[in-house]
Amino acid sequence: MSLVLTLASGRQLRDFCADDLAAYQALRSEAKFGRFYAAADCSAARSAELLQMFMAQAQQQPRQRFQLALVSAADELMGSCGVRIEAPGQGSIGCELGRPWQGSGAALEAARAIVAFGFGELGLRQIYADTKAGNLAALRLCRQLGMRPDPTEAAGADGVRLVLARGDWRAAGAA
Repeated sequence: MSLVLTLASGRQLRDFCADDLAAYQALRSEAKFGRFYAAADCSAARSAELLQMFMAQAQQQPRQRFQLALVSAADELMGSCGVRIEAPGQGSIGCELGRPWQGSGAALEAARAIVAFGFGELGLRQIYADTKAGNLAALRLCRQLGMRPDPTEAAGADGVRLVLARGDWRAAGAA
């Protein structure tokens, strides 16, 4: 059974399918998209590997990883957003958005839905995100979700880990 989360804007988060490959490769190959990744991580071959991995993860039982395609109301692939169960009660999130939709509010809407799914459907107690210290858009998105830097965990030499507890999310009125 395919997972679909319909967002207020009419956009959807849905499981990836093989037909998404060309659009996924195109959005990941854009030069500015890849500025925080090694060149090989944005190659057509790596994008195809990721898409295959996302589709395989959707078939696993019990499912632990939910990297979903973010699509417009017209079913145009805009990016992806996901939550992964990393340990009992703990998950991580990640979001990527193609250049034409950056600044449109699509990433925030998708990330809010993924956080709600993680805390609600998956019963997570804490969600974190790792990003590069220079990725200001990702840091801003995490802060808009209510995430704060995790003083107990480093995300690597040039990375930042931000964290959100379910109680803080509920207290902020997001539930």
